[in-house]
Amino acid sequence: MPDHTNAIPTGKVLIVHKVINAYLMPDGISDAETSDNDELQTYWVDPWPNNASVYWVFEPARDRPGAYYIRSQPNQRYLGIRGDVAKADAVVTLRMNENNAGLWEPVPIPGLPDNPNHPVVRALRLRGTNFAMATGGNLPNRDAEIHLDRAWDGEFNFYHAFLLIPEASVVTRP
Repeated sequence: MPDHTNAIPTGKVLIVHKVINAYLMPDGISDAETSDNDELQTYWVDPWPNNASVYWVFEPARDRPGAYYIRSQPNQRYLGIRGDVAKADAVVTLRMNENNAGLWEPVPIPGLPDNPNHPVVRALRLRGTNFAMATGGNLPNRDAEIHLDRAWDGEFNFYHAFLLIPEASVVTRP
């Protein structure tokens, strides 16, 4: 297995919530939606539903170190937030273009250190805010919308924790 210590994976990445073991995908299953309204959700079905868009690409933002656009695969939609205002419970959605996209910063979480040969665990913070992606509702819900959630003490926690797993490391067979 490749060494993922401290590095945000390049290429296609599976994003899995660390606590509930559910992956991110569009609410509409695929990323073929042609409006800015398709919400992001966690889901857990194995094998993945037909045409499911479960891989993401972290695209570095020019002149903004540590910031990324997160794009869906295969249609390369951008992640952003409904209403374009960072606030608690703002819904994370697929956006059609970079102008409506959010910039995301993968931030380490205290208590979840990087380990050699394991995927990194990060909070996906909306740049310039104290908000990161988290599941809507209670944490055990494995089929939940993704919203913004505040870090009250300035540090993100297990509620915000996502594994960033490179496609080459994803094992889909029993």
